[in-house]
Amino acid sequence: MNLRGEIIGLPELRDRLSLQRQQDAVWQGLQRAAIRLASIVKRDKLSGQVLNNVTGTLRRSINSKVQADSDTIINAFVGSFAGYLNPKGKAYAASYARINEYGGTFTIPSHTRRVGYDKYGDRARLLNKLHGIARGVDNFSETTVKEHSATYPERSFLRSAVAENRDMVTGEIMRGLKRALAMGIL
Repeated sequence: MNLRGEIIGLPELRDRLSLQRQQDAVWQGLQRAAIRLASIVKRDKLSGQVLNNVTGTLRRSINSKVQADSDTIINAFVGSFAGYLNPKGKAYAASYARINEYGGTFTIPSHTRRVGYDKYGDRARLLNKLHGIARGVDNFSETTVKEHSATYPERSFLRSAVAENRDMVTGEIMRGLKRALAMGIL
């Protein structure tokens, strides 16, 4: 999710602030807004409001970053993008974030499904962490699953958070500019 903003009006403010000071103030405001927005997404949207937490992977992958594309464009990003370190220390983005945000249909290729059973005939975890047969598995069955599609409804957790918190984002940017004015950085 990309947030873009432009300061319109306030010519007296522009005249008093150097370009670098404006950029620093907007940068800091965007950074605070992006961090707060990522926190809102994790705390509210991914903890029951839109999606329920199952493993925590998507919630942990939500990050924020701010970067300047040029002298006049500063972007704030909030979302699941490379840079999240999973428990094994590898950087990646939660691959299913996009399908949950926008919805859609995708194809699942044919594959083999193996299901393990304990001595009572109840389903059991088939493989251990080393991908060997887990203890307590008495037998297992194998089934070939044909190629099929899965359709997910749109469950916006990022775009809805931005829409609901637009005033907070603009407020943080304005607070940064006002802070620069109050500190006499001009």
